[in-house]
Amino acid sequence: MKRLLSRLCALVACAVAGYGEPIQTLTFEDAALGPFTTTTVDGVGLTFANQSTAAGISNANPSSVSTWNTTAAGSNYVFDETKASANAGDTVSDSLTFSFGDPTDAFGAYITGLGTDATFDYSYDPGTGAVTLNATGDALGFNVAQFFGFTDFGHPFTSLTMNLSAVTPQANFVYAIGVDDVSVAAPEPATLTLLGLGLAGLGRMRFRRK
Repeated sequence: MKRLLSRLCALVACAVAGYGEPIQTLTFEDAALGPFTTTTVDGVGLTFANQSTAAGISNANPSSVSTWNTTAAGSNYVFDETKASANAGDTVSDSLTFSFGDPTDAFGAYITGLGTDATFDYSYDPGTGAVTLNATGDALGFNVAQFFGFTDFGHPFTSLTMNLSAVTPQANFVYAIGVDDVSVAAPEPATLTLLGLGLAGLGRMRFRRK
């Protein structure tokens, strides 16, 4: 896994390198372990909604629900888990919002625990400057990590929310993912003049854990 990680040159960083944008990567290695509802990591706010009491910073590698750290030589990551279902067929859901002190126009993260049918859909609200990622997947998860990233030059946003939902196969199931190596770019004035370019890049890669 580490060899593959070293080769995956952080797609967002590669995409914006030609535009001279500084890249910030959150590895969560210095974040305090344990659950949280709201916290700040390296100037970026993280807020959960409707999460389980276990959601927070974890170093379980792997956890019982197939989430783990993706930082080479690291251990910590964000553990995102919904509340448990009451009955089979219930829909469980929660959200994790990243709030940025400065607007950004690129985002990327490694995600573990998504189900085999999991997909992201992306929306941007120009009125609020917010991006929403909606993911629907298999609550059982699977043993791979996926990279999701995009650049949207000319449309800087101030927050990004991951909405997770799944229909559970039986009572007391949860939907859980791990989020790690989150990269964002801070657009500089020259970049902000690139209006109209829209979605400049979208990357999604997956690799098997070894």
